[in-house]
Amino acid sequence: MEAERPISAIDQVLTPGGEIRSDASQRLSELFSEKERLARDVQGHLDRLVHDHQMENLLQEKFVTTREGRWVLPIKSGMQHFMPGVIHGSSQTKQTVFMEPEK
Repeated sequence: MEAERPISAIDQVLTPGGEIRSDASQRLSELFSEKERLARDVQGHLDRLVHDHQMENLLQEKFVTTREGRWVLPIKSGMQHFMPGVIHGSSQTKQTVFMEPEK
């Protein structure tokens, strides 16, 4: 029965899938909340870029997605030079590059 105590402690910190529980401590809970707020801010900023008329000629599609865990915009291949940022992948057809804008 000695193994039950460490296993119980582990269950309080980790989910069944092996992820750290967001409520494992008060500080972690605060950090997870801050992370979610920042992710919403980033997505909101990118959504505004998608609907900006000046971006229409750069965008392959009007949506925001993720690549490698980063929020990216689908930019027409060849147009990536007109937007500062980091390329995180491309479509199978190579007609779209997925870019994380610099700012």
